[in-house]
Amino acid sequence: EAQVTIGPWIDNGFYYDFYFPETTDPSTGETIPSRKLSEADLKLIKKEMDKIISKDYPIVRKEVTRDEAREMIQAIGEPFKLEILDSIKTEPITIYSIGEEWWD
Repeated sequence: EAQVTIGPWIDNGFYYDFYFPETTDPSTGETIPSRKLSEADLKLIKKEMDKIISKDYPIVRKEVTRDEAREMIQAIGEPFKLEILDSIKTEPITIYSIGEEWWD
């Protein structure tokens, strides 16, 4: 349910902020309010990261057109990535992926 927002470059890499929008529980119809990351979330994220790292996927750089990038971003429902795309003034757009698990 989390959306990746805009995290800046830092001295030793980069980081991402995350946004948890208000959602609806599909089984109950109950509204789940917007929230912040919890310690439990961080433990689950770490566990998933460790699984992905253990697979030793290659990091792949791919150049795409602006339209291709827009379609990819819209397909995963990441509005903040669209903001980043709109701020990029040059082409081609560079996408990096780690196996089939993740791309940015």
